[in-house]
Amino acid sequence: MRALWVPASQLGAVLPVIPVAEHLASNGCEVTAVASGALELHRPSVSESVRFISFPTTVKHTGREEVSAASSRLEHVETQEEKERRIFARTVREIEDITAAVKMTRPDVILGDPFVMGTPLAGELLGVPVVSLIHHLFDEGASHYWPHQHVWMRRNPKSPEGFVEWWNGLRCRLGLPPEPRPAAQAQWWPHSRHASVLLTHPMVRYRPRPLPAYAGLALPRMWAPSAGYGDAESVVDRMTAGRTPQVLVTSSSLWQPDSGFVWSAIEACRELGWDVTTTVPSVKDSGSRVTAAHSFLPHSRLLPAADVVVTGAGLGTALRAVEARTPLVLCPSRWTNPRSRKRDTTHIAEVLTGAGVAERVFQEDATPDAMRAALQRLVARRDEVRRRFGEFGAALEDGLRSRAVLDTDGLCELIRRVAERGRPAPA
Repeated sequence: MRALWVPASQLGAVLPVIPVAEHLASNGCEVTAVASGALELHRPSVSESVRFISFPTTVKHTGREEVSAASSRLEHVETQEEKERRIFARTVREIEDITAAVKMTRPDVILGDPFVMGTPLAGELLGVPVVSLIHHLFDEGASHYWPHQHVWMRRNPKSPEGFVEWWNGLRCRLGLPPEPRPAAQAQWWPHSRHASVLLTHPMVRYRPRPLPAYAGLALPRMWAPSAGYGDAESVVDRMTAGRTPQVLVTSSSLWQPDSGFVWSAIEACRELGWDVTTTVPSVKDSGSRVTAAHSFLPHSRLLPAADVVVTGAGLGTALRAVEARTPLVLCPSRWTNPRSRKRDTTHIAEVLTGAGVAERVFQEDATPDAMRAALQRLVARRDEVRRRFGEFGAALEDGLRSRAVLDTDGLCELIRRVAERGRPAPA
């Protein structure tokens, strides 16, 4: 079997899929990845059995903060017609790039990231089945995926009719027939109808609903690179040798410069006399109790050595902390779009705080005093908190046992089945 992986640019989008690609490759699949964005940065540490192709492509986004910020500013000044025209043009360019990649690699299946909307459309045009690997927190009850935000929520937020009309118009302009799936599944339309998989924990799903027949759930395996990050071992050694509570402070993706709570957490730990390790590149501190890492260090290695992790409540760090049973101080923003839904980080913070494994401090309230109080409460009851993580483990075990949740082997087998179904019958 040959698989083509078309990743998005974001780090959080790449890391959950690397273990899947490596697992496929180690079991005899020929995996080719488009070297783009964050994946390009981590390419040296990905298994040598995964091949890479590079070419000038719109799929090859930089993922840099200033580029994303410029795009956000553009979105606020565009008219709705201009915005929809830009989405269409971007999708066409993605399809052209994916078509070139398919001609180069001739895959049996494409592994698609939902943030590259052209992937399932390109697969349909080319007759290659697609498996969508949904890495972000997906609202199963309505819609919050970016095409919906820019089309559905602005045309008619109380009904999917506006998005349905736009989506079928997009398909028509690409030479495709109207979407065959029912309008009740409109939030799934940008994902593959061959197979779409939510990479998440069953206890943090957002507004869960009965899944369509082509959709499923898989717990992402946390990627820990085998080489290339030697600094991680020395940082872990320092953390495990510490005599005071060890606090790991992280931030969100590059396009979310939410470092205010980071400095509040560092100041709170200084006042408490606790040791801090941070993976935020902007932190430059000579304090004896602050270890600032100015390059990528895998959280999956650092979290087991931490007594608490302070984070912006992104899904990737939250799932890693659940796996490592590390208590969390979660710092989401209060920002809410009244026409769509709460931010995904707000939902994650609600779930983990309600389960008793985290404290929530909104970024707008993240003073050193508030952070210090949250840290002290967590450390005071860290043994109880770690026991509470057992509920997450039990839910996962139940899901794996019933096959409602796939492990990496099961996900890779699903990908193989989709590839087999898409192959033409022998003459």
